[in-house]
Amino acid sequence: MPRHADSLILVWRLADIEAAHLKSAHLDPTHFFIGLCKVVDLDLASLFRASAPADDELEKRVKRDVEQLRAAFAEIEMDAAVLRRKLRRRYADHHDPSPVEGHHRRSPDARRVFGMAERLAETGDDTVRPAHLRPEFFNRITETIVFQPLQSSDVRLIIDQHISRINRQLMAKGFSLKLNEDACDLLLREGFSNEFGAREMERTIERLIARPLANLVLSGAAHSRHLVASVSGCKLMLLPGSP
Repeated sequence: MPRHADSLILVWRLADIEAAHLKSAHLDPTHFFIGLCKVVDLDLASLFRASAPADDELEKRVKRDVEQLRAAFAEIEMDAAVLRRKLRRRYADHHDPSPVEGHHRRSPDARRVFGMAERLAETGDDTVRPAHLRPEFFNRITETIVFQPLQSSDVRLIIDQHISRINRQLMAKGFSLKLNEDACDLLLREGFSNEFGAREMERTIERLIARPLANLVLSGAAHSRHLVASVSGCKLMLLPGSP
């Protein structure tokens, strides 16, 4: 009988939290799909540093499985943060609250999704991983959610996600970064278009913020450990800020 990988158990726990948050009586496929979206954005290094005792082999296994999932999201240029918010709204609009105490049991539909994942796992090492849920997840996206053209609020969420990742890297060196509204507007203009959506946003942030920021920090030229991205004229500048 196929066993569930530690990475899938992590997705399951995230799904259980989502079911409680959405006041659901069962664990439905949507909760697992949101769990997949959440695990893609998890800071796994911090998660395992906070756990005790440390288990290096467990961390390696989970990271390997999550990297496979991240690659799948990147391949189809899907933003996990935006998608999970849409999934939550869609689920809340179509389901009446019916909260239960304790852990949730899988709904019949969720069991069917897992059954398909287990059959996929049988062709390998009999270990069910998050990636085995991926085919059904991607097949159902168009049924579960009606995609509308990205609004500026959606793109700002994408920008926030990228800046949060940069800040997690900066924390290790004792730095922090804030984004002024004018800097956010500049990124919106440079990295978003009605034709291509936010596909260029990651490269835009890399060009305008990440590379100049890395040069500033590594050269020792930063006059403050708390930096603010702001616009001067038409150029984005990294200026000293306050905590």
